[in-house]
Amino acid sequence: MLKKQRFRSRCNLITIANDKYKIIKKINEGSCGSIYLGKNIQSQETVAIKIEKQNPKARTYLENEYNVYQTVSGIEGFPKIFHYCEDSKRGKVLIMEVLGPSLEEMYRFCKKRLTIDATLSFAIQMINRLQVLHSKGYVHCDIKPSNFLTLPNNNGKFLYLADFGLSKLYRDPETNQHVEFNGNKRFCGTIVFSSIKAFAEGKQSRRDDMEAIVYTIIYLCKGSLPWQNVHSQHKRQRDEAITEMKTSLAIHQLCEGLPAEVSVFLQHCRNLEYTEEPSYKYYEGLLFAAIPYKDNSDLSYPSLHRSLCDSSRSVSMELISQ
Repeated sequence: MLKKQRFRSRCNLITIANDKYKIIKKINEGSCGSIYLGKNIQSQETVAIKIEKQNPKARTYLENEYNVYQTVSGIEGFPKIFHYCEDSKRGKVLIMEVLGPSLEEMYRFCKKRLTIDATLSFAIQMINRLQVLHSKGYVHCDIKPSNFLTLPNNNGKFLYLADFGLSKLYRDPETNQHVEFNGNKRFCGTIVFSSIKAFAEGKQSRRDDMEAIVYTIIYLCKGSLPWQNVHSQHKRQRDEAITEMKTSLAIHQLCEGLPAEVSVFLQHCRNLEYTEEPSYKYYEGLLFAAIPYKDNSDLSYPSLHRSLCDSSRSVSMELISQ
């Protein structure tokens, strides 16, 4: 198990224990901190460096993410973590293997639409990753295409689940009992992909992660979700309008043009009780049955159009070389 460690930083250099890392460039930034491309000076290995600035009044998302990574350490489908450390000046630092492109990047590079067989093959992997995470007592709370990534140059063969800053325990680690429902919690996540109950009730459980997978499938296959065009001057009003549209839109309309199994998947997820365990294998079987070209495909390497494979390589190399 990884231990928290102190580190020393000077300009673009970070020293942790016997390892020295050089920050090369910033590759992303969010409300919780920044992500940099870096390199281990000794081994020359390329790494990702996530830094969260110190803010005593704010929730520490990076420490929460690190705690989740500890529970899935060494398990396939989750990034490798090299170091986690804290410093009063720089903040919290998480050093991990470089991932990318994400499904969101692949989707955009492929003109905002992936093939049905590729998307369903990816979705089977998503279900598997969530089953593992749920078995460790956590729900992700922010399932969306940008949080599923591949390794650079593997052309989308294998998905990794990442970004656990919003993840929460859904069961007591000592008793293994499911936490009680509390509808007064503030919504967290991405409203476009979140379940209906995640916003309406606040407290998320395993069912909400699964419903978000279905919206991800629809988004990747059809190019968009109907409620993405909902706008408002106030975020709360926009979120309420999106949730109302999700609730009122018939499932068969939402899934029009997709295999019937996707509709069944969504209906099953919406019918789950708060504490109920999702039927992971049933969902995987549904999606496997719906893959059009599975007889001619290696499902560990989805039958993407050749341009998608080339796109994946271009995007991932761009992340490293720019």
